Amino acid sequence: MKIRYNDAFFDAVRKSAPVQHELVRRAQAIAAGCGPGYAVDLDASGRVSARSSVYTQTYAARVDNAAHNTILRNLDRGRL
Repeated sequence: MKIRYNDAFFDAVRKSAPVQHELVRRAQAIAAGCGPGYAVDLDASGRVSARSSVYTQTYAARVDNAAHNTILRNLDRGRL
């Protein structure tokens, strides 16, 4: 027996509104843990799935992240 997956369905689910909402919620939790100067971006134009990112928005946040790995240290805030 061979299993055939419906790739178009999986692609649609990965780009769906509930998935995008969850990605943004998790990224916002990470950004909130980092402090002021961090922002969230959602990119739903990917070939297969949507993705979110947390980035520095101010110079002070860039310096803070470079010195203390702030975004990396707050990744656990985005987990379940």
